[in-house]
Amino acid sequence: MNHQINSKKLPKAYDAGDMLEAYTLAYEQMADTSAMLNAVSNEFKSLKDYLSKAYGIPDSCFSDLRRIIAITNTMLQDSAELSQDLKQKHQAECRESQA
Repeated sequence: MNHQINSKKLPKAYDAGDMLEAYTLAYEQMADTSAMLNAVSNEFKSLKDYLSKAYGIPDSCFSDLRRIIAITNTMLQDSAELSQDLKQKHQAECRESQA
């Protein structure tokens, strides 16, 4: 079996500008997803209040959904913070490389 290295297929090199673009997009997507989760959370609260008043359904029936929303929100915030930190890091690298 012939095991030659194909020199035409070199790994792509990514610079700080590429990484800045990727983390900017990631941050924007986390912000959009967070806005959608807030809308779901607001609808959940309204529906929960309505069902409680109209049908006497206790809040405890909604504890799992409330917990899932809270956990998802925490994950989104953590991801957004990480993306923002990495975006700022690569933004600084871009400025340094252009100076």
